[in-house]
Amino acid sequence: MRRSYPFREPKTLRFALRVLLALAATAGAVHAAENWIQVPGVKPGVRFEVDAESVIGRGGRVEFWERVEYAKPSIKDEASLRLIKVKKVLRVMDCEARTQGFREAMAFSTDARLIEHVMLGGAGISMAPVPPGTIAAWQLDWACKVARTAR
Repeated sequence: MRRSYPFREPKTLRFALRVLLALAATAGAVHAAENWIQVPGVKPGVRFEVDAESVIGRGGRVEFWERVEYAKPSIKDEASLRLIKVKKVLRVMDCEARTQGFREAMAFSTDARLIEHVMLGGAGISMAPVPPGTIAAWQLDWACKVARTAR
């Protein structure tokens, strides 16, 4: 007598794989309610936002999500050759050293499909100086202020 195992059936296995992949793709991006604030001084055709609900202070550093959406995408992903419509980045900034890096980044195509998802650990985060008078400088001042007032 032959036993039947549900996960050996092709349909069941394919379904289980799709569910696991969907969960894995969204796990890093899931967090509480969002409150997107538009960043000032951005060129027309680009929507640049930061999520006020995602700001977390960790020692002298802050982390928060940022999102960039292009009205008319023109940047192509080198590997897939698809146009990048939206970028979502978990930004890391050091309030005292005035440096920036990122912990996680995602790029989405014009059809809202995930193109790339990069996650870095603590040691893998490369921090660079924040130039004065830039969008990054505005983000740094904003995020550090939000983190200070949340204490």
